[in-house]
Amino acid sequence: MAGMEEFPAVLSTTDEPEIFGRTQDVECIVSKLVSEDCPLISIVGIQGIGKTMLAQPVCNNERMKRHFDKMFWVCMSDDLDVTKLTYKIIQSSNWLSNDPYKLDSMRRSLHRCLDGSRFLLVLDDVRNEDDVKWEQLKISLQRGAPESRILATTRRHKAAVVMDSAYIYDLDALSESESVSLFYSNAFVGRGTEVRPELEGIGREIVKKCIGIPLAVKMVGSLALQENRTRLAISLGK
Repeated sequence: MAGMEEFPAVLSTTDEPEIFGRTQDVECIVSKLVSEDCPLISIVGIQGIGKTMLAQPVCNNERMKRHFDKMFWVCMSDDLDVTKLTYKIIQSSNWLSNDPYKLDSMRRSLHRCLDGSRFLLVLDDVRNEDDVKWEQLKISLQRGAPESRILATTRRHKAAVVMDSAYIYDLDALSESESVSLFYSNAFVGRGTEVRPELEGIGREIVKKCIGIPLAVKMVGSLALQENRTRLAISLGK
């Protein structure tokens, strides 16, 4: 589809063979972005819960690719500098501003870039709660089609409210079974799906301490994998 060259490579290179426990979350958000009147959706959750990892398969969904003309992904910072943010959005396009330091110049370039297209803008890790600056950003995005959407991820519920989110998606922790599957996929990668019975109980006990936080589960699983590889290397060296 025209304009998809703005879709950043990071969104299409996730190494996860599947999104453990998030299939329904993906489908729900995709449906709201494509089929419902939700101009801005915020995924809200604590650090490590998987907000960014959820946003990636949402954007990679085939329905999304067919529906939107252009997609933009911007990593946010504490300070919402509207000029810099506007520049980031247009940076990968051909519509370069004559003066990247002036907001008016940035807006004109962004307006030419959007030019009535149906776009999706992902704002990853939003922290700013300044409603005035958010209104300034919305002015910069006015040239898109009415069906254009913004998808934000944030740890702060207040930020989602200040952005005037049409829908706030509170992301829950993984269930124990989902956490165990994620743990095994990282701890025993390349070893098939069979897990020895004596290791299964140990794995479940370890996962319980991660309280369903995907980042913690993956880190512990990766450490377990490294330990297994080290033991194998030592045994082979004897």
